[in-house]
Amino acid sequence: MEELIAIWNNYISARQQLMDNSLIRTFNNPVEDFSEWMVASCMNGQLSVNVNQRDYDVETNDKYIQVKSIAKAPNNTNGYIVTRKDRENELATHYAFVFFDNYSPTEICVVNADYVRDYP
Repeated sequence: MEELIAIWNNYISARQQLMDNSLIRTFNNPVEDFSEWMVASCMNGQLSVNVNQRDYDVETNDKYIQVKSIAKAPNNTNGYIVTRKDRENELATHYAFVFFDNYSPTEICVVNADYVRDYP
């Protein structure tokens, strides 16, 4: 039991370091927060001011980007499922999909929001 608590305490410490360095900004899924930070950094943008803003996560001079992190189990072949909320999002101009392999980011794909809204 003590070994498991020590592992958990390491996790708490790592999360606090991520928050202290503004790599994550909520107590939600750190993969999602980190994905938003990476997209903002790569696109020379800013994270949305309102953490609870669900229509877009990153703002640049000419884009409002909704970020989706794709971190799945290695054998999971399912792709991202476009939801009704994605299709009805009128504020986002772009979507960024951040792909992870065993929690390591591997790729960022940015597409026009119309591609997501119209995807069959």
